[in-house]
Order: sequence, then C-alpha cells, then structure tokens
Amino acid sequence: MDESTQSRIITHMNDDHHESLCDYVRYYGGHQCHISNATMTSITLEKITLTYCTRTQEDLTLTIPFEPALSTPSEARARLVAMARTAIISRVPPAKHPSPPLPQFIVLALLWVYVAGYYVNLFVYIPQSVIRLIFNAAIFCHFLEALYALHLTYRTTKTLGIRSLAWSLYVFIYGFTALLLLRHEIRKINAQKSD
Repeated sequence: MDESTQSRIITHMNDDHHESLCDYVRYYGGHQCHISNATMTSITLEKITLTYCTRTQEDLTLTIPFEPALSTPSEARARLVAMARTAIISRVPPAKHPSPPLPQFIVLALLWVYVAGYYVNLFVYIPQSVIRLIFNAAIFCHFLEALYALHLTYRTTKTLGIRSLAWSLYVFIYGFTALLLLRHEIRKINAQKSD
C-alpha cells in the first residue's frame, strides 16, 4: 500500500470515524473501560495500528491484524466497515437475567395460576373471558416492552445484533424488570464512554 493511500485512509478514519476507532479498541482489544483519543496511526495490507488512552493509562498501542490479509488497498474500506459493524456490539451490554429472583417467581406463578385456572377452573367467580382478556393484555404489554428494548439497543448501536435480540427476548419474558436492567446497563456504558 503506497503512502498516499495510507495517509488518505488514516486521515479519513481519524477525522470522520472516531467512535468506530473506539469501538475497535473495545471489541478487538478487549477493553470495556472508557476509551479516549483513539487514533489510527498506520494501516498496511496485513494490519491496522491504533493508539488510545484509558482512564489510567496513556499512549497505549493496539495492532489488529486483517484476517485474511488484504490483497489490494481498495479492499480496505469494505474491511474497515465490516470490522466497525462487528465492533459496534461492544456498545450493547450482554443480556443477563434480572437480578432479583422475585419478579421471575411472580411471572412463573402468574403463568401457573393462569394455566391451572384455565384447565381446572379455579376461577369460579371470575368469567373465563375476563381472565383471558387480562392474560392477553399482559402478553401484549410484554410484546410492547420487547419492541421498546429493540428500540433502545438500536438507538445505542444503529444496528440490530444477537445481543439486541437476546435483550428483547429477556424483556418479553421478564417484563419491566428486565427493561429497567437494560436501561441501567446502557446508562452505565454511556457513562463509561463520557468519562
């Protein structure tokens, strides 16, 4: 790769894609802490080299090899975009179960009561149509919460990945408690980025 092509790519990445460079460091370098001043210092057909700072250390270097190596300089743009799309998932936290066991127990208990009441007719004084209406309304609310979880993760990453779908599934199953946990995790990541 000639020097003018290297210089053009490096200048473009440093001027226009600072957040992608930070995502590269988080994803390919394995850093989950705050990354600042991420800059591309070199690019070859085999690798890119970045320098960056964390809260505790300055002037760190990360070399990311291209696998497989680029065959021509014209492949660099497509490869860097693909790497950025892969690295962007570092902006969404991994999905996890809501920590308090009580909401999980409540969801399972309500589901059991509904199924038992439907088949055994435990709800003698409440019409089945009212019980079905309440259950269907709860399912619809969980569906809307799951869509909102997809919206939150999309707004954070500008893409929908497996983590976004996992969060949406957890929010659909556990409801509002998982949605609160997702919002907390996204705020925590945004706070790390802004520090």
